[in-house]
Amino acid sequence: MAQASLSEWFRVHENALQYWELVPGDHPLQASLHARYSASGLVRKILFIYPYASSAYDIAISRVLEIFAEKRIAAIIYAVNFQNQPSRGRALVEKAQRDQIDLIFAMGSDSVTLLIDQAGQFNIPVVSICAKDPVLLGQIKDYEQGSGNNFAFTSLNTPIDLQMIYLLELKPELRNIGILVDRRNISAVQTQAEPLARAAHERNIQPFMITVDHSDKTALELAEKMPAALIKMQENDPDLTRSLWWITGSTSVFREIETINHVAGKVPVLAAVPDVVKAGDHSAVLSIGVSFESNAELAAIYGAAILRGQSTAGELKVGVVAPPDIAVNFRRAHAIGLKIPFSFFEAATYIYGYDGQAVRVKGVAQTIGLRTMAVETPTTVPTMAVEMSVVPAIPLPEPEPVSPAKESPPASVTLAPKAICDPSHPYIFSHPASKAQLELNRCVIKAGEPGLLDIPPLSYSLTLLIQKNLNDLGFKSGRADGRIGPVTRQAIRRFQLAQGMAATGIIDFVLLERIQQSMTRKKSRQRPASERQRH
Repeated sequence: MAQASLSEWFRVHENALQYWELVPGDHPLQASLHARYSASGLVRKILFIYPYASSAYDIAISRVLEIFAEKRIAAIIYAVNFQNQPSRGRALVEKAQRDQIDLIFAMGSDSVTLLIDQAGQFNIPVVSICAKDPVLLGQIKDYEQGSGNNFAFTSLNTPIDLQMIYLLELKPELRNIGILVDRRNISAVQTQAEPLARAAHERNIQPFMITVDHSDKTALELAEKMPAALIKMQENDPDLTRSLWWITGSTSVFREIETINHVAGKVPVLAAVPDVVKAGDHSAVLSIGVSFESNAELAAIYGAAILRGQSTAGELKVGVVAPPDIAVNFRRAHAIGLKIPFSFFEAATYIYGYDGQAVRVKGVAQTIGLRTMAVETPTTVPTMAVEMSVVPAIPLPEPEPVSPAKESPPASVTLAPKAICDPSHPYIFSHPASKAQLELNRCVIKAGEPGLLDIPPLSYSLTLLIQKNLNDLGFKSGRADGRIGPVTRQAIRRFQLAQGMAATGIIDFVLLERIQQSMTRKKSRQRPASERQRH
């Protein structure tokens, strides 16, 4: 196998390199990163295992590095490409054990499989990143409990039933789905292509599985197989207005988006990977899935909790991003005459306008000016023009080195108020109107040392109180039913934006504190003037 140079397989985005210095290794398949910021505590050794080069991995490691910088994790990062060769992978894991690596990030499903095959031979905590659903792959029993060993899993998948709900909202009379997948990408076949085909069949929708047999000839195979499928689709959908294409998370497939769009013609091309929706013409029209960045953010939170002793890998449930990231390219929608439901526009994390340029990224407006999008409204009016007032993006400030005694996070990070770590005094989250209160354990003792949790355990009671508070604050989260769904998660994101926070949709103690502060201010404004004066 030809040996790749470092620049061919390892790329870190400039934003992350503000915080980390890249140091090439003695071998072109190795590199390390050293923090430019100061951090207190024991310096941890973290290993990222790569099976090959991928733009997904570039996005993922860059986001992890940014979050570790925000959290001031004291660490040295090592990255090694084992070129998807099991013998090299096994030797790498043995060396990691000897070198006393503190945490491994397994990049992609191939790396996860390599490590699972060696389970029991090493005890280093592992967090999966950019990997497909571990439950569907049989790597963990279910979503309700942790692995019980040294593995913590995250998932790049959105549940198939949820994806079908969105697809049927886009095309209520959907008759055909053409599913594009690389046959050799076993994880994409097992967790995306086959489950979607089964779900479509159960709903009397005809699935057409287009499998690529040779990754180096993907464009040629798609150009040959897709037209034949289109002819078949016309048997029950003559004008192809009730058909669509679905791109799975196969890198070899979605990098050929230009070919796919050309062959698809007016049939919408959707993707399971939001990163396939991008600026310009060479883009899917719509994506309903989990972005590499969102998945990496979740993996980074898991990794930080493990390093700080707040959780063990085996305790963490499968990390699933919900609701899914929705991305829309209105330039492509206009070109093929596709109407986008208003609910998609409202919930979209990423939007590209008629000029193909970014309008909304991670829920935040990106450019100056006004843009008009044609979207379907939930009323009887077929379309409407939605005017979006767009504000400039705020650049991330470069961090200044600080001493451990004066440690502070980058300016872009919102911190929870300082709290004393005392396990005997739980954190109280409440809903003033109903007088309901919930005690949450925020402080844990691990290895004899106290530490504050970033994220509370999600429960029915906590979700119910969050929904009640958000509804009272005007951020409509739907019926308070104690369940996190798309409406509730979008309400959380809108609240976070209103508070000047990153619109992650993640429920953490920072969010709970901001909700309580907002409720306190609301209650104060509602008191009679005479009572406010006495206070």
